[in-house]
Amino acid sequence: MTTFFVEDFSRVHAGIVTDWLSGENWKPRLRLSSPMIFDQTTPEPAEIFFEMRFQHPTEYLCILPYRLIRVSGDERVQFLNRILTQNVPAQEANRIFSWAALCNPQGRVLAVFRILSQEHSVILVVERELVDMVLQNLHRYMLRSHVEITLDPDTLIGIAGHATSMLTSESSSSRALLGQDPPRGSIRRSIFIEKTVALGGSQGMQAESYWLALDFWLGIPHILAPSCGRFIPHALNLIGLDAVSLRKGCYPGQEIIARTTYRGHAKRTLVLLETSTLVSSGTPLVEASQDTETGWVLDSCACLSGEIWIQAVIEERTLEPVSDDHPVYRLVLPSGRVDDYKLIRTFKAA
Repeated sequence: MTTFFVEDFSRVHAGIVTDWLSGENWKPRLRLSSPMIFDQTTPEPAEIFFEMRFQHPTEYLCILPYRLIRVSGDERVQFLNRILTQNVPAQEANRIFSWAALCNPQGRVLAVFRILSQEHSVILVVERELVDMVLQNLHRYMLRSHVEITLDPDTLIGIAGHATSMLTSESSSSRALLGQDPPRGSIRRSIFIEKTVALGGSQGMQAESYWLALDFWLGIPHILAPSCGRFIPHALNLIGLDAVSLRKGCYPGQEIIARTTYRGHAKRTLVLLETSTLVSSGTPLVEASQDTETGWVLDSCACLSGEIWIQAVIEERTLEPVSDDHPVYRLVLPSGRVDDYKLIRTFKAA
């Protein structure tokens, strides 16, 4: 496993970052050599930056790395409410996905997935590489519940782009609309069940990168096998995504999650970084001066505009100014070449 080092260059100083549209000072997060630091608390620059990275108005279709789990039976809602971090949503005509997570008894997130109620079942859209683990945990909690858990064999495809008829259509005999993500600005994303899809090559790879980059931008954490069971929901922006109900009854890890919310403070936060090299999931970020781990890479992807985005969880202390001469942190890449990276967005824990 490759280790990335975060080095302290205390002589480099970028000064206070200013919102170049409004003239207002931003709250300093991380001082870099580039003043273009964007954060969810600065919506106007963030929107401009978003348009720069997602300037292609065309529509993209890709095969998604997800599987579909159906939970049916008379007690399906009660069963899922006992084990998920969020209550099962009511059935609605627009088929808008909600978010939920499955945690272990220590409050660490095992999987994050979209959830949607249908007339006779509740569906969970799960990362493909985690589906066996999720099924194993669901069956473990079944006990005597009157539910049936099945794995749908069909392929899931995603369509992302500006609002078009394809995104809202029930489509053809081979494609059925499963659900839609909540709309964000002009961007719309829908997931379809596809029985005869034959998509691949550069078009499919490019579209998958587009979908993944949108997840990163929106603060949707990508929990893959290396990150399974490592972080509490607060470090993964799940509070911000409304994937955790702080009012519902007991579920695995509920006591620890509630204690962190009301009596503690999350020490880690989800961030989006920009660099020049893809990084594998599970790569630790290590502070060279102390040889201690300060971050963990969840996933990375290539934007359509050519930049590399890294979704990572890092310690909040690395985002706080420690003195007037706040240091610049840089990644030492495996080739030995040192590249500055930009902090694009932070998703501060509640």
